Amino acid sequence: MRTITELYTVLFTPAMQNLALVAPLAKKFRLDVIIHRAIINEAGGFIELRLTGSPEEIGRAVADLQTTGAMITGPLVDTGSDGDELDPRPAYVGRGT
Repeated sequence: MRTITELYTVLFTPAMQNLALVAPLAKKFRLDVIIHRAIINEAGGFIELRLTGSPEEIGRAVADLQTTGAMITGPLVDTGSDGDELDPRPAYVGRGT
């Protein structure tokens, strides 16, 4: 099975701060989920997520995140496939944008 890593940003409103947005991704989909960066304040929030798994599972997870009303941008970076995480490449256009 092909494994890729992609970086996404998730922007959300103050009303969404109490929603579980990140934890369900690892539980519902076969993904490794890493919070790369996050800023959360009274104006809302920004999370940068690094998702690793099959392209199909990442696509399903992004679609699921979009149903929450959060604004999803990405993939921003494809940091490799098949375990090669040291070779950054431009992301391909498609999912999540």
